[in-house]
Amino acid sequence: HIESDLARVDRKTKMAFFWMKNSNKFVESKQGTLFIQSRKQEATYDSASSALEYMVATQDVLIREMDKVKSENGLKYATSQKAEFLAREDKILLSEFPSAYQEHDTLTGDLIVVYRNKNLVEVLEANAFHEAPPKRKL
Repeated sequence: HIESDLARVDRKTKMAFFWMKNSNKFVESKQGTLFIQSRKQEATYDSASSALEYMVATQDVLIREMDKVKSENGLKYATSQKAEFLAREDKILLSEFPSAYQEHDTLTGDLIVVYRNKNLVEVLEANAFHEAPPKRKL
């Protein structure tokens, strides 16, 4: 499900491109329990099954996990300038200034790979890590 002002579909290449009229607004999409917001999105799809194969979101990307159970133990949200979604593998590749927020931790690096089916986040060439102290109960 993708919401945008403008779209172009190329049936030969099976690609769809989405963007907004106003550059201050965001394209928003939902893939299962993921909410994705960015300035532009493009998707490759299988026309026979109407299934998404690959999607890339670019420019001011925000990804938020909407499933409370998954977000409690895994990725809560992530930001980057580019996010690639590999649907068959249920994997997300974050690049261009990526940050991932998981439980109390903040991860940054050159490339962050989110394995959604394994509830695992991998950071390549990490350049920062921040672990927040656990919240105290009053």
